[in-house]
Amino acid sequence: MQEFSLSEAQLYRMLVQFFGRERIVPNMSVLAVCGGEVPTGIIVEQRPLPKDLRGWAKGHRCLFTLVDADDSPKLVLDFEALNDGTVDPEKIEYHRVLRPVLDAAGIRFLTITNDEFSELLRPAGNLDLLGFFQDRFAELGVYLGTDSEE
Repeated sequence: MQEFSLSEAQLYRMLVQFFGRERIVPNMSVLAVCGGEVPTGIIVEQRPLPKDLRGWAKGHRCLFTLVDADDSPKLVLDFEALNDGTVDPEKIEYHRVLRPVLDAAGIRFLTITNDEFSELLRPAGNLDLLGFFQDRFAELGVYLGTDSEE
């Protein structure tokens, strides 16, 4: 059985309702998300990657992975490392390594802040899950192909 915090369980439920249970994989190892091999051509700024990157990828997990109809990972979603004025140094380091690894594997990585998540939970909120994804992909220059025009 999966163990989630309350926020993680709520986000999981939202993602399952939006994409379907078969499309959301919780706690998939980074190595599995990358197809069983650490990608080559990883570009990092600042500090170098861990020396045993394969071991790191095997030992770390992605919160939620969105897979396509062929079970190929397409997107990883996690909570932001900086939330409500609190800094999680372990999560910052995890995201610092994870982002370029996923980029090299061609997999999108998105984070959600506590404020965004709170807005998603509010029945009268100004943000829904579709709007969240549209905003994030627009920031990346990716068009989702929805019918809504703004």
